[in-house]
Amino acid sequence: MGDHNSVLEKALERSLKSVRGKPTLRQLEGSYIAHMLNAYDGNITRTAAALGLDRRTLQRKLARAASEAA
Repeated sequence: MGDHNSVLEKALERSLKSVRGKPTLRQLEGSYIAHMLNAYDGNITRTAAALGLDRRTLQRKLARAASEAA
């Protein structure tokens, strides 16, 4: 689970360093997902349910954030 936290921390940093001080929708989404994942102690299933997403959809969003952070 530590790997997801690292990716999400990087996504949050990027959202705070946004273009012209205005975050993109993708950056806001990443920050909110990071916040919710933290609130549910890294539990992807519970986080996805709270976000109204399928678990697999959340996993894809996390994978996309990881590839963008690399």
